[in-house]
Formats: sequence, C-alpha cells, structure tokens
Amino acid sequence: MSDEVGQEYFAGLLLSSGSDGADADDGVYYAGIVAGLTSNQIRLHHAIYRCFASNVAEYPESNEAKGKNAVWMSLDDAAGLINIIEGDDPLEVVSESLEALNQRGLVDLGGVSTPKLFADIGIVTAIPSCVTIATDMGIRLFLRAYGIRTSDAKRMFEFDWSQPDSLGEIATSAFVGPYDKGFPPSGSSASKGD
Repeated sequence: MSDEVGQEYFAGLLLSSGSDGADADDGVYYAGIVAGLTSNQIRLHHAIYRCFASNVAEYPESNEAKGKNAVWMSLDDAAGLINIIEGDDPLEVVSESLEALNQRGLVDLGGVSTPKLFADIGIVTAIPSCVTIATDMGIRLFLRAYGIRTSDAKRMFEFDWSQPDSLGEIATSAFVGPYDKGFPPSGSSASKGD
C-alpha cells in the first residue's frame, strides 16, 4: 500500500498485535479489514474517528446517544482528504467510500448528499455534506491503528486526542453533533456564509 495513512494503519496493527506480549492473532482479523479497504476508505475512516475521538468526552452507550454524536463534514472537506480522479463526481466517490465503510460495520452511514436531498428527509444543511455515526468496530479499528490492542471501544476515552498526529489530515469543517440537525452547526462561521 503506497498511501501513508494506510501504511500507518498497518504499522499500528503490527504494534498492537504484540503490545501485551501475548501470542494474539486477532491482529490478523484487523489486518484483513484494512487490506480490504481502499486508501480513500482508510483516509475517511481516520478523519471520522479522529474527529469523534477529539470531540466526544465519554462513550455513547445507546444508539440514541451515538446519534447525538454523529460526525458531520462538508463534502468539499471529505473530497479533499481522498483521491478523486479527474472527471469523477466527488459526491459519488465520497458516498461510495462511506457506503463501503458502512458495509464493513466501520460506520453507520447517516447520509452523503446535497442540501435539497437532505431537506427531503427533514435535515437542513447549507452545503453538500456527509454524516456518519461511530460503531464499536470502527472505534476498535481506529485504536488498533494507533497501536492500542483492545476489544473494548470504551478505551478510546482513556486517551487525549487533542494533539495533532502523524496519521494524516482531518477535515477542518468536521464537527460532532446530532445526525438530524444538519450542517454546518448554527452559529458557526460557515453557517453565516463566510
């Protein structure tokens, strides 16, 4: 894999596999997941969970709590994190990548769309955007990418994620909020047309 974020994910998996001295082979399972992801999917996974980890203080126990802690980002930011071949529609490429993460249980997909299509389901957005909800499997893979071997997704909240890292960019517009409230959050500079 030539993508630096993907390489870092594999390095973290190797580190986490031997982190407690046990002959654990559960890292093989996670390596299989990463091997089946494209660099676009890995980059979006990282951006989503880095935003989630940096902005959520405690593990959301229920599905309702997870929905209140959805990760929103502008379509432009999501597209800027990944490789889009000239002539491809950014909405389609981001959507396809997020759908693949959803099929693998790494995110619950709330949607990727334009303001009009979100409005059709009662969500107000000012710009094309995407929303995802964290899953325990997605959290565990994220932790493994950082060399943390655990089956407990709650462990994410034992660490300080506020510092920049070497695993790649995160979307500057990304924020955590209720999946049904729209993008951008009211009161932000983006919602005022800046």
